[in-house]
Amino acid sequence: MSKNIRLFSNYVQRENQTTNYCLLILKLLYEENPKFLSEVLSTLLSERLSGAVGVKFSQQNRGKKSVPDGKISQDAFSIVIETKRDNPFNLEQLSRHLEAMKEEAGIKVLMALGNFEWEEPNPEAFPDIDRLAEEMGVAFAAVSFEQFLQALKLSYLPKNLVDAIADLEEYMDEENLLPSWKYHLDVVNCRVSFDDVLQHQIYVCPATDGSYNHRRSLYFGMYRNKRVEQIAKIEAVVDLESEESFSIKWKNI
Repeated sequence: MSKNIRLFSNYVQRENQTTNYCLLILKLLYEENPKFLSEVLSTLLSERLSGAVGVKFSQQNRGKKSVPDGKISQDAFSIVIETKRDNPFNLEQLSRHLEAMKEEAGIKVLMALGNFEWEEPNPEAFPDIDRLAEEMGVAFAAVSFEQFLQALKLSYLPKNLVDAIADLEEYMDEENLLPSWKYHLDVVNCRVSFDDVLQHQIYVCPATDGSYNHRRSLYFGMYRNKRVEQIAKIEAVVDLESEESFSIKWKNI
């Protein structure tokens, strides 16, 4: 059973909460001015929906059999959004969405909204979905949360919408849906181990809290003599329990 988009949703699953917040922002944009939503969707969906949002007014528009004095029309379109916070997208699930959409009229778009860490979202299943979507007359778009957020930031929005988008960005960042780690520098005191880290390009520390608790970052700053003397890119962080037992906490490169 479908639910209306609400400011105060009662969804328990975090995936549904995230979808609700994203749709709520789009709804607020539309209610303020349909052109705001049209521009955002055009940015996200490569002009597929440019000018499709909102009614159109025309006069003396010649048809096949008549010329009415006036006409008010609305292009038909539908956008289906599948959201994944952490889990990979499922080919079968996306295929079912496409199957359900193929009989709908007008412009049809299937959007995969996810926490992609690369510049151009392109999971392995998507080439097959692209092909299937084309066969069914549906456009397909893979959109990251970061891309979604950037598309919302139109330069001429009123303050109430600017504040709402800022709240959404704060929520996404707190939920680790944005790759903010790409812009973080983890500064570590390497006074004792400086030469070893530089030679072997590996930093080792206990997997404990406190000063050894490292937030995900792209850059590693080697601190010594009251300054950061070296900066390197962090390729990965590995939690090593023994020679046979280890886990990759995150992989940046």
